[in-house]
Amino acid sequence: VLSKTEQSVCFDNYETPILTTVLSAAEQFLKEQAVEPQGLAGIGVSATGQIDSRKGIVAGTCGNLPNYIGAPIKAELEKTFGLPVTVANDANCMTLGEVWVGGAKGYTDVIGVTLGTGVGGGILTGGRLLEGARGLGGELGHFRTHALDGVLCTCGASGCWERYAATTALVRGAQPRNPKWKDGRAIFESAHAGDPTILALLDDWTDEIAQGLAGMVHIFNPQLILIGGGVSAQQKLLIEPIAAHKDSLPKVYEGELMLGGGHVAGWAVEDPALIAQIENALTVLGSQEEFDKKYPDATRRDPLTLAVGDGNHSLATAKACWEELKKTLTPEQAENHPAR
Repeated sequence: VLSKTEQSVCFDNYETPILTTVLSAAEQFLKEQAVEPQGLAGIGVSATGQIDSRKGIVAGTCGNLPNYIGAPIKAELEKTFGLPVTVANDANCMTLGEVWVGGAKGYTDVIGVTLGTGVGGGILTGGRLLEGARGLGGELGHFRTHALDGVLCTCGASGCWERYAATTALVRGAQPRNPKWKDGRAIFESAHAGDPTILALLDDWTDEIAQGLAGMVHIFNPQLILIGGGVSAQQKLLIEPIAAHKDSLPKVYEGELMLGGGHVAGWAVEDPALIAQIENALTVLGSQEEFDKKYPDATRRDPLTLAVGDGNHSLATAKACWEELKKTLTPEQAENHPAR
């Protein structure tokens, strides 16, 4: 990243169309950087909403953003700057970015979830982004988790996941209790101060997120789940509580749950004998302090959850665990062992 800037698009409650603000901000940015458009290879746009990536337009917003549906992002940017333009959904872009150079590098089956005004999703399956016929696939926020008796959604349906898991859902639950809890920042400030009402609301909220993730795992069987959005920086109050719900994940899940700035690598097994063997192997590895000295690149979380701080996603720890476990097996048993 050579340079960056930011500009609010909701400064007048979206009375000014988002695309108008973006075009003006982009022109101003290039002028400030003394960059001529002709010197650029192209423009890539990561846009919120349901994006028809074939046409480069906003196909829908599920009722969340006024003056935005139908915005011809690709056509207007190409006309203004004379450059080729590619437009994609922001959650898809987040997922692709993590697979390209981030925490999901090397993975082929990944679910990316963004928490904010709504809940966005990006799904990589078999190494390819799942887009659907018009590029509108992956709208995880409108997966209906409370279809029969749920809250009415802005999309017109009832019980959509984002009505329970988005940051706006948290705010909607908090404001009647205290008007000062008008946004995520105020809510998390009170939570850090130990407010019991907010902590209870956060517990319910993270449970809704975890239950939705469990459904995604059943459908897509990913290697990795990524959670992004501004609130994902809340390690103690969001990331760790969701990770604590890992038992909600079905046993078909054998990958990792990566959440914002941290990650928890889950080794899910059903066989009680195998669980006992793994626990015994970890016992042999010793206390956390002893383990850290012996394997400085790895971090142990709990008896069946392993993680690596250097981004290798539990490979070092898993290898260490396997080496200890192998000592209790015959060569033939080791060759055919399910943990191998």
